[in-house]
Amino acid sequence: KTMAKMKKMRVNLKMSLVCLSLAAAFVTLSVWTRCGGDLRSLAQRLRDTQGDDQDGQNEHSGNEGQGFEELDCNINGEYTIGCRREGEEVYLPFSFLHKYFEVYGKLATYDGYERFEWSHSYSKVYYPKSRYEPRGVFLYFENYNVELRERVKCISAIEGVPVSTQWESQGYFYPTQIAQFGLSHYSKNLTEPEPRRKVLEDGSSVTP
Repeated sequence: KTMAKMKKMRVNLKMSLVCLSLAAAFVTLSVWTRCGGDLRSLAQRLRDTQGDDQDGQNEHSGNEGQGFEELDCNINGEYTIGCRREGEEVYLPFSFLHKYFEVYGKLATYDGYERFEWSHSYSKVYYPKSRYEPRGVFLYFENYNVELRERVKCISAIEGVPVSTQWESQGYFYPTQIAQFGLSHYSKNLTEPEPRRKVLEDGSSVTP
């Protein structure tokens, strides 16, 4: 009877230990699951905060490095183009300056150093070949081809002079351009050789 009682006590003790172990495991699992999620959320929040700080630093550094801000430029109250401002300076796109003022420019590289070359004319520089004569070639206009200029719309078939689009797109007679056109062809007439002519039939040998 005593042995049976002792066996029953051992069984109850084992069951108690098993139940206690299961309870401890359940509590541990619950706490770990909840705290693990909180830790992951906290870690994610920390990473997000660090990312936001880094982005803010990059943006701030980028603005400092660029040193400019976008600005709208209103042209004569007619239209607006995009410009940039740096301090008190305002910078306009060169593509606008090229069309508006007929200036020219290009990027060039010399010894690994890149620079922008600005020019008020696309023409070559010609030096005088002889002393200037009022009735001779005007400056170096024998090298000009006014009719091929970008601002010349066409040569008027009626008037025989260029029609300009420099200030109006529909075309008009521009006195300065007409004068240059005349001086160009006058100078070419003095410098170019006589044209070669070959008469095929002039009708002189035909008898009525």
